Amino acid sequence: MDSSIYGDLTISSTENSIKMNYLGWATLGDYQNTNGIYGYTYLYKQGYVTEGPENTAEFYNKPFTFFNNFDQQIVTFKSYLVNRRLSYDIHRVLENSYWSPISKNPYQNITLSRSFNISYEGSPLHSSIWFKAYTDNGMSSRVTLSGMNNATDYTDRNNLTRSWSIDYNQGEGTYTVQNTNCASAQVILQDQYPTSVSMSGNTTWSTFHDGFEMALVGTNVTFSNVTESPTSQGDMDNPSPMYLVVPVGETTE
Repeated sequence: MDSSIYGDLTISSTENSIKMNYLGWATLGDYQNTNGIYGYTYLYKQGYVTEGPENTAEFYNKPFTFFNNFDQQIVTFKSYLVNRRLSYDIHRVLENSYWSPISKNPYQNITLSRSFNISYEGSPLHSSIWFKAYTDNGMSSRVTLSGMNNATDYTDRNNLTRSWSIDYNQGEGTYTVQNTNCASAQVILQDQYPTSVSMSGNTTWSTFHDGFEMALVGTNVTFSNVTESPTSQGDMDNPSPMYLVVPVGETTE
């Protein structure tokens, strides 16, 4: 597509705007993604959209207004650990450049990691968190949250060759999702406030993607002890979580 008409390529994991946070999953094109969400182009072709843009880019470029009906601001932040071979499509190359510790040379068979601590100001009113571990082709990865108290317990596992597991240890306050050899595990929780996030993965030749996203009402957050490994081999060099404030009322982008 002509970038002078449609703008530059962008994806939700590397752009920090209200519009992309909200529409990132909707602008997926002509397929159903691993979270079970159909892209706009698919819905259009199936006749579910009776009037509207004919493609994802036109849909995304329409004026967008978001209403925060809470009486306090919404805070969102997200962080990922990603490594993909550069033969993959361009949006994955963009993701590599931001979230891979070895994006300058992604063809390495090593262990990668990212971690950070979270501090909350005051007493939050509500939160929603999502975390996921995914790998392809013989690799493994995991995401662990600490400081998880009285959370809903989704402990489960699949011990097949392509294995995944979800483990909640209430005594230790840890929640872990992990997988091996082309598998995925993810959890969504409400009103939990983790104090730290750690992500790790072993890269061989294909791709893996760990992720953590959180939205809160009624608080600000700060991050400390932000680390990645290895160091000084990525384009972004140890990025902090992407942080966004959604003000009360109406915002148009």
